[in-house]
Order: sequence, then C-alpha cells, then structure tokens
Amino acid sequence: MSFQGDVAGIGLGELLQGLARGGRDGTLTLQGHKLTASLGWKSGLLYVLAHEEEDEDLWSRRAAMAFADVQEDGLETLRRQTIARAQRIEDFYAMLDATNLHFRFEPGALPLQPQASVNNAVSPGASEGDAEPSDTTEQQWGPGWTVQHLLLEHARICDEIKTGPGSRVCGFDLPLATDSGSHPPRTRNFLEHCDGLSTAQEIADRLGWPLSRCRATLGEHLQAGNARCLDPAELLAASLREMAMGRAGRAAVRLRGWIRRSPAGPMSRDNAEKIIDAWRKGRLEPVFHAFDAATGRRLLRKIKGFDHPADEMHGLWRALQHAHRADPITSLHEIVLRLAEAETPDTRAFKDLLHIARNFQDSGRPGRTQTLLRLAASYPPERPQTRVEIGRRMLEADLTEEGVRWLLETADKLLESDPEGAMFPLRAVLRVKPEHPEANALKERARSRETQRKRKRRGMMIGLSLGLVLSLVAFVRYRGHREVEHWIDEANTYADPALVLELLEEKFGPNPPERIVELRSTVARRKKSLDMLAYQKWMAIYDAAEEACRFGDPLLGLQRTLELPPHPDIPSPAKFWPETHELYGLLSANLERRSIEVDVSIEAGLEELQPEEHLTDLMTELLAILPVADLQSEARPFRFRVAQLLTEVLERREFRAKKRAGMKTEEKEREQDILLATARAHERAGDLERSLLAYERLFATDEGLSRIPELKREISSVRAHWNAAQTALELAAEGRHAEASRTLREVCPRPIEHLLAFHVDSVPRGARVTLRAGRERKTPFVTRAGVGEELDLVFELDGFLDQTIKLTEPRNLVVHLYRFPERHWSSAHRIEAVPVSSGNAHILADRFGRVRRIDADSEPLWELQLNTLGGIARTPTFLPEKPGWLLLVSEDGQAWLIHAEDGESLGPHRLGALPVDGPALGPHGVRLLLDDGRIARWNSDVEPRFIQADRGDEFLPESPGNEPGSYLVVRNGLNSGTGLESPWNDWSVEVRDTDYRMFHGHDMGFTAERNGQWVFLAWEAPTALAPQGRFWLSDEAGLRSYLPDMKLLIDLGSEK
Repeated sequence: MSFQGDVAGIGLGELLQGLARGGRDGTLTLQGHKLTASLGWKSGLLYVLAHEEEDEDLWSRRAAMAFADVQEDGLETLRRQTIARAQRIEDFYAMLDATNLHFRFEPGALPLQPQASVNNAVSPGASEGDAEPSDTTEQQWGPGWTVQHLLLEHARICDEIKTGPGSRVCGFDLPLATDSGSHPPRTRNFLEHCDGLSTAQEIADRLGWPLSRCRATLGEHLQAGNARCLDPAELLAASLREMAMGRAGRAAVRLRGWIRRSPAGPMSRDNAEKIIDAWRKGRLEPVFHAFDAATGRRLLRKIKGFDHPADEMHGLWRALQHAHRADPITSLHEIVLRLAEAETPDTRAFKDLLHIARNFQDSGRPGRTQTLLRLAASYPPERPQTRVEIGRRMLEADLTEEGVRWLLETADKLLESDPEGAMFPLRAVLRVKPEHPEANALKERARSRETQRKRKRRGMMIGLSLGLVLSLVAFVRYRGHREVEHWIDEANTYADPALVLELLEEKFGPNPPERIVELRSTVARRKKSLDMLAYQKWMAIYDAAEEACRFGDPLLGLQRTLELPPHPDIPSPAKFWPETHELYGLLSANLERRSIEVDVSIEAGLEELQPEEHLTDLMTELLAILPVADLQSEARPFRFRVAQLLTEVLERREFRAKKRAGMKTEEKEREQDILLATARAHERAGDLERSLLAYERLFATDEGLSRIPELKREISSVRAHWNAAQTALELAAEGRHAEASRTLREVCPRPIEHLLAFHVDSVPRGARVTLRAGRERKTPFVTRAGVGEELDLVFELDGFLDQTIKLTEPRNLVVHLYRFPERHWSSAHRIEAVPVSSGNAHILADRFGRVRRIDADSEPLWELQLNTLGGIARTPTFLPEKPGWLLLVSEDGQAWLIHAEDGESLGPHRLGALPVDGPALGPHGVRLLLDDGRIARWNSDVEPRFIQADRGDEFLPESPGNEPGSYLVVRNGLNSGTGLESPWNDWSVEVRDTDYRMFHGHDMGFTAERNGQWVFLAWEAPTALAPQGRFWLSDEAGLRSYLPDMKLLIDLGSEK
C-alpha cells in the first residue's frame, strides 16, 4: 500500500532510516523546489533511479563538455550514465538540506534500467576501496548503499563545503595542480585531472563524483597548497580559447566564472575589446544560447561603460534577446536601444514595449509597469491609436494624472481632423474621472465639431445663418478670451498659489474656460509641490525629534519636542499630521522602559542600584524643565506621567527598603534577630539612616542589648559611618572632595556606594563631554560619582584635540583643551635640532640620522637616512656661498651638504674629531669648534678648511642664545628655566607639569599638549606667511609647531 506526505531536513533522514528498518521494497519519489529524485529500495539497500523529468540531452551535453579532449568511440553511453548517477546523488544531497519536500512511496519491484552498461560505472558516493559492500544481485541500477552510509557521507561533505576550504570552490572554477608528485595513487590521479583546462564540474563528471564531493576534495588540496584556482584573467583567456575552438558550452561556463570572480563594476577596456572582437568574429552568439539570460545581462552591462558603436551594442543585446526571448528584462534593453537608434520609432517597438508592460502589470509589479509607460511616453508615437493605448495603460497602472494628460493631448490633436475618434480617449478619461472639467469640455467640443460637419451639408441660407451665429459666438468668445488673458496676467502677479486658486474659483466657478483650467492645473501643481516641500521639511524635524524620544537621551528628546514648530497649515499627504502628544507618549514609553530595566531585586547590591539612582536624577531634571504653570496642554500628561514614574521608582525603592526591614519578621520570637539582621542589611545597602533606626528599635525591645560590647561597636560604627557620609556631602558641596573621600574611607568599607557631586568645566567652555552610558553634557555642568568609581570623561570641541580624563575619585575638574598643532613630526627618536625654514617648508632632523623636509600640511617632500651612530643634534645651517645647501654635522664627527629643495646630499666627510660648539655662521663662512681645538670652516664644499683656535680666529656664535635662521631657543637643562618670551612680540610660553601655556599678555592665550620630558622650546621669527612668528616645541612625542593666532585666543585666567 502506497503512502505520501511532506517532510523536511532531519525528517527526511528519519524517513529513510524507517524505510530501511521496515525492509520493504519499492520506489520513493521526492519532489521539492526545482528538485526531483527517485530512490529505490531492495533488501534494505538504497539505489538512485531515473525519474520522468530527467533530460537525456543534458547528460549528453555534459559528457561532451567533460570529455571534449578525450574522444573514445563506444563509451558515450557509459559516460552519460555515470554523469547521471552522480547528478542524482548530488540532487539527493540537496534534498537532505531542503526546507520542504513531498514524498510518495510505491511498494513493489524496482523498474528496469534500459541500458545495463551502468554496471561498470564507479560508485559516485565512494571510490574503490572505501564503498560499503552492496547487493551484487541488483545490477540494473548499479551498486546500492545503506542509508547510514549515505547520510554520514553527506554530513562529511556538507561540513567541508559549507564551513571548510571547499566553500570557496564553485563548479566553474578551473583548478591547476601545483604539486602532483609524492602523493598516494588516488590523490595523484585526482591532481592529474587538475590541468587548468577543466572545471570542477567537468572533473567531477569525468570521475563520476557528485559536485559536492569534488568541491570538498579540491578544497583540501587548495588548503594544502597542492593546487590553485585560475584567476579571473585566466578564466577569460580560457573562455576565449574555447570560443575559438567552437565549444560554446565550455566557453559559457568559463565566461560565467569570469563574471562571478571578477570585481564588480565595468570591466577593463582591454577585456571589453577582447569580448567585442569575439562578437565580431561570430563566436559570442552561440555562447548566449549556452548560459542563462541573467548572466548575459551582467556581461553586457559590464561592457556598457565603454564607447562602442551604438549599432554594435544593439546587435549584442538583440542576439541575447533572440537567445532568451522569454526574458522581459533582456527584451526591454533591446527595445530601449531600438528606440534610441530610430529617429521615428516604429509601431513594432511600442507594441513590444506595451506587451512587456502588460506582463509586468499582470505579474503584480506596478513600479516596473509605470517606468515602462513613462519610457514609451518619452518617445511619442505618431499613430493616434498607439497614443491612446499608452494613455489607457497609464490609467490602469495608477498613473492617473499622467494618463489623463496624455489622453487629453491626444484627443485635442484628433479634435480637428477626427472628432469622432477623439471621443475614444475622452471616454477613457471620463470613466476614471467623470467630473473632469477639461475632458467634459473637450467632449463637448468634439460633439460640436461632429455637429458642425453634419450641418455643412445644409443649404446656403442655413450656412449663412449659422455663420452669423458663429460670428456672434466668436465675438463673445473673443471678449471672453480677452477677459481670460487679463485674469491669467493678474494671477501671475500673486506669489501664493492658494490665493490664486481661490480667486479663480470665485471668478469662473466650477466650469471655467479651457485656458483657466490649464492655469488652475498649473497653479494647483505648484501649490502641491510647495506643500510637499513644507511637509518634508517639517517631517524631517519631527522624525529627528521622534528618533530622540524613542531611542535617545530623554533630555534631548524633550528639548527637541519643546522646540518643534507647528506643522504647516496645509493638508497632510498622509491624511493626518503627527501630533506632539505622540512624542510625549514615546518619551513616556522610553522612561517606562528604563524604569523596568533598572528595577532590581531586594538583594541587589550598590552597583546594581546606581542605574536607578541615575534614573531618578534624570526624571528630576525633566520635572525641573517642565514647570506646571508654563506647560502646554500636550505636555501636562507627560509631566504627570514623569512625576508618576518618579513616585513609582521612589515607592519601589521605599518598598525594597521596607522589604529589607521586614525580611525576617515572620516569627515573633525572633524579633530581635530580625531587627539586627535588618539593621545590618540597611548598612550593607548603604541606607545608614534606616540602619540606625533599626538599631534603635532593637535596643528599644531590650535595654540590656545596648550594653553588649559587640552591638555597641556595631552601632557606633554605623553612626560614625552616617556622620561621615553627611560630612562628605557637605565637604563635596564646598569643593573639598579629597577631604570628603578621606572622611568616607576612614569609616566606610565600601566608599563607592556614596555619590558625591562635583563640577566639570573646560578651558574654553562649551566642550561636549561624554559620560557613562553615552550621556552627553556641555561644560560647565555638575554630575555625581561614587568614591573610588572609575569614570571616563571624553572632552570634544571643534579645533581642539579630544581628551579622555579618567577619574577614580570625585573632584572638581577644569580641563584645558589642547590646540591642534600646525605642523608636526612624530619621531620615535629624540629631536634636538631646531627646524630650519625653507620657504613655506621646514627641514627637520632627529638623533637617528633621519632628515625630512615637510610642507605646510606636515607631509614629507623628501626624506634621507644618514649613516650615523650619533644622529643629528645640531641645527642645520645654510652655506652663504652655496645657495640652497645646508650643512649637517652629526654627533660622531661627520658632515654632509644637503640641498634644501630636493634632498640631494654630498658626503659624508669625517672630521676626525667630535663637535663641541656650532655650527654657526661667521664672517668667513660656517664654523664648527671640535674637541681637539680645531675650528672647521665651510664655504661651498663638503670638505672644510681647518684652523687652530689659538690663531685668533675665535669660535664665537653670532648671537648668544639664538640658533641660525632667526630662532630664539631654550633647551631643557639645569639652568635653562621653563619659559621663553618672543623677542618680536608680546607672546611667551611656559612649561607646565602636564601642558604648555602660550600667553599673549597676562590672561589670554592657548594650551598645547605635553608628552614626557621636553627637549627645547623655540620661537621662529615672523615672516610674511607667519606674521606673529611660529612656536616650536620638542618632547617625547616628537616635534610640533603652533601659530600664535589672535582670533583663537582664549581666557586662561590669571595663571601666568
């Protein structure tokens, strides 16, 4: 008896195991989405059978592709059957992963196989040596398997191709063996097939394997480095090679792989030319028939970006459309190119376009239908019948306004030549809009024209009379026309479209002249456009407020709600305007959600209770922002709800306190123990006041308890703790946070449970500070934190470096924000050489021997690495007789000449001694004092001239305390001081413990960041590009410069 049903996933495996255990013979047919399989049962073994939907031609084509280079007569049938068996196993594996299948089991004997040559086929599920023993009596369909073997094989392969290296392999990939030696015979046999000429699918077909098994095996070899897959360029070359050999099927597979593996977007011009050349030689059109329409469209779209002749691109799309006539997207591309080429589009193109639009409309795709109809309207056809058809389709596709306008224009053109024909588009309009004034007017005109044509057949007298009547009518219409023109001119002087419509309605009523109807339609469209702009602008403001109310900071949401302007006095496109009370409702929901999230159990500790404390602070701030007397009606319910929520939270906290107090009051005889436990619980929860009350109640039950030393110590400790907490709050309010923290730590074992208020400020003010949980405030403000609580405050202000301040104790905080440096060089090595200006660039050097020229954006223009152990610590100096060349002297006694513009170097020249002082510019060149008493002097060559210091040519710097290049420098030393004043203006700099302060006068200036020990401070002389000069500093973070800018001064207070 047969049976059927639906099954999916693991249920299919259970069904197969159940059939195997039942021992029934028969045929199981499985059907799913694009999947069909037929399985046979014989003596508990499973066989894959052919099913009615199999395409024998498919096996022939795949056999021809797999064995294209191996032609052996008499084996075609065996190859087809081997490939068919492997594909059936692959389909069966796919069904094991399907979401829904329908099965039908028919008991009975297995059907006969027409060809028995399949007996010699290799098992697709296992190779020789690893297959399970099967029933040798059933040779019609080849060897059978046990269900357990197939399920385990599927599980193994599935893991490797879904999460293993086989997941990267596709059927179109061309594997190439890179190491086919020193492997077992089976592995070597597989790698011999990986010759870079066959795809993974073709290799699987030749071996008689399911594709999934081939992918898993190939993935293992790719991971082991035994093979690689050809890259996209090689795939394209392989496809072109197959085209040249006339093998369209193989070429299509490789071309599809190239499309999938190549980067998104247009292809390179070289690749495009190769494909176009294949098209010109007639090799590409057969490939279009071999792969699907979507792949063909992707290929042609990648070619589209290059300037190929329009007729050639049209030919490509036409060939693809001929290969896939049932694909509407391909047909649409071909029609668009046909319309673009023709000066006067033919009727056939419009007929095809309307046919595709009708198909899209029938398939429930209104957006595509409307797009095609607008495309057809952009190429207006000449035949009135086609124009009427386009208009009717627009009405059916919900393009009412466009369709009505299109049909009315068509009717207006037909009115003179064919009044009766003009009635067809007018009737179509009136079926949709029976009261349309312009359509009714044109209908009357059409009838009038038709009547006029009939009246022309009457006699002369009637014609003369009618002419007289028409003349009078014309005179009246002329006067009416003059009046209409006057109103049109007057309407153009008004800026308000609503006022114009009101005046037109008042003057002409419901049935105005045609010109007034057109004017009214134009003004109405303009009014609609202005209304839509106003609607979108207001909705953007409302959406921002709604986002903040729904998910953001309630304070920000309330601020945006209060600042929300009234909506424009126009009809809403959505039929109603959002109300402000909806925002208040979202704020209420936001607070309610937060209230639920911070609700904790009675046993919760302090850290879990702190979010609730912060929520009460937030709701208190909200109530402070919303005074009752100044509230609008919409805000009153919200304020009431906030107050209600605050009351609920406080009551909840009170409830927890009471619950803690009565946790152990169930037994009357243990009242004292309960009170003692309650007092201690209050003390652990930080509720010291209630803890003291509990102790007093405990002592009130028995005065003798107050004389127990242990209890006396406990209550004294709690009372001291409570007194310390009150004292700490008072000290924190006075700004004495260190004393407050010390007071709490002396008596409190968990000082973090006490929140102390502290002020946060910045110089300059107005910085945005990010607190815990993403809350943001602007300086100055007051917040609270527990003693010992780690708190990160992130300060942000435009034009200044972001700073993160880590607080471990509450304290009043004033943060000086650091200016961004104008130029910088972050070197890992100490920088002791003062920069040398060269135009608007500077030349820098460090103790590692690196020399760099940077521009105004700190970008390197050139960089040199000098071979020196001592590095450069002395300021480079320009040679007076060799313009543009700098002298650099290293601390290990070497000298170089470097060109300032391009970094060309001469040297090194070894001086034979270590430098002591200099180099300095003197009257006879640049001089350097060496430790052996000699003076080296340079004029224009890298090799100096040496003289003895006792010959009278003393080594004296030109200006003590200055460096060459108009710099005033102070270096970090014992007697160097920690400040430097500019000799050219009123600017000065001071080195502080954590930063550098630049002052202009006494109070104004700015702050720069300090990193570790400082090396030197330097003022650069004013130039045309830096009128106030430039300040340089060097520390452990490298070299930085700042421009004194009078526009960016901030008040540093009297800190100088």
